[in-house]
Amino acid sequence: VYDEADHLVWQEDKGGLPAGAYKLDWDGKDLAGNAAVDGAYHYEVKAYGSTGQTVDVDYTTTGTVTGVNFSDGAAKLAVDGYIEVTPDDILKVKQ
Repeated sequence: VYDEADHLVWQEDKGGLPAGAYKLDWDGKDLAGNAAVDGAYHYEVKAYGSTGQTVDVDYTTTGTVTGVNFSDGAAKLAVDGYIEVTPDDILKVKQ
């Protein structure tokens, strides 16, 4: 997890796992265990094969739609107040 200035805030190494779907939850704390400051964050998922080569992965995120913007003639959804996505990016809606 990186902050707006691209500084590493948190990471987790899952070790060697077989191919499959996995859930990862960030508790909002930094590497020292302190609560991260409010702001926009982004994340990266990296995976490596048994010989150390980079492996492509598909990953998704969840959040709450907090607004809708119709600028530029297209709908854009604000997720958790910070993330902007198009309706095409949405895979599932839950109540």
